[in-house]
Amino acid sequence: MRGADRGVALGLYRSRHERDLLEGALARGVRRLDTSFNYHQFASHRTLVKVAEDLLPEFDISTKVGFFPDEAGRPVHHLTPEILRYGVRLTVDDLDLEPSTILLHNPEQSLANLPPAEALERLQAACAVLDEAQAEGLCGEWGWSTWNPQPILSALTVAEHALQPAVIMVRAGLLVDSDGLDDAERLFEMLDIPAEGRWGMSPFGGNAQEPVWDEVDARVYLAGGALCTQPQAVFRTAFELPAVDRVVVGTENLTHLSDLVMATTLQVDAELVSTYRGLLRRRRAEQHQLESRLARVRS
Repeated sequence: MRGADRGVALGLYRSRHERDLLEGALARGVRRLDTSFNYHQFASHRTLVKVAEDLLPEFDISTKVGFFPDEAGRPVHHLTPEILRYGVRLTVDDLDLEPSTILLHNPEQSLANLPPAEALERLQAACAVLDEAQAEGLCGEWGWSTWNPQPILSALTVAEHALQPAVIMVRAGLLVDSDGLDDAERLFEMLDIPAEGRWGMSPFGGNAQEPVWDEVDARVYLAGGALCTQPQAVFRTAFELPAVDRVVVGTENLTHLSDLVMATTLQVDAELVSTYRGLLRRRRAEQHQLESRLARVRS
């Protein structure tokens, strides 16, 4: 059985930074809070302290570093050790506490299109900063949050010694394609990430009101004809695609949050989920075959 928060983490990417939302989350048993150095126009940490400093110790807080403001205040990605070190220390100062987890935010942004050896060197240097932060007591553990694991996997193919993140956060849910699911699982397995360190994000693809959710009935993936709403089924299924222990979800609606917490008690039909994965893989193979035929025709 899951802990008090049942694997649900409140994400603050688009959520308002207001006290009533945090109080409501705690009242519903949600004690995991996810934010980032760049959220809320680079003011998330300071704003949380301003509106709810006394509540923050009650949360297991994860945050991220990787995006920093340029001269115009626009987010720019950096893996430069000195800049990351600055971001980590400012994070702890602004929160006035040590977060449970600090994640390297979308490292693929700076690794894409680099030769594997160069990408690995940059990734190792960035991870060394987080290793130092943990050793200095600036965070409990560290890891990566990645929207696209492929550039990271490419870098790791030339690694002689495995890096040791404790947590990897990836996209999860029915909107993740076959390559995304397979890449996430490869990353988990390559680095021997324990079950509790496998986290998911964006279970609704950024918006629970997207038209796609009127076209796909996620309740078919639940066991025993469970009675629930479509959003509850979408959220519960996200824990299986890929298999993760925690799902970060953003919401400003406390009723919606209550529904999602209750959804974690639902049971999925593992056989149907497996069949769905098989269909995704078959569709991907068919697409690759079609692309190969078109390439031959063009040549």
